[in-house]
Amino acid sequence: MICAECGRRNVLQVEGLGTGQVLCARCLDARLDQPGFSGFMQAFITPQIKRETCPFCATTVSMVRDSGLMGCPICYEAFPEVARQLSILEPE
Repeated sequence: MICAECGRRNVLQVEGLGTGQVLCARCLDARLDQPGFSGFMQAFITPQIKRETCPFCATTVSMVRDSGLMGCPICYEAFPEVARQLSILEPE
């Protein structure tokens, strides 16, 4: 995504400043007049980890795709995108 104010990449989508806006860290800090606020906010953003192996039963993504079957109930949490692709889970 690109910052709506300066055109930089690597931005945050901000709700509550009018309509949802896409701003870089520098523009967000300037808009709120709070230097460092964007760094504080980024501490709460956790990247989604893509797993290749279930942490409980050691089933791999390729095993699920080949068989169409999950190895255990934890696999549904470990591989939600694969479950959706196989129509095992409802789309979000």
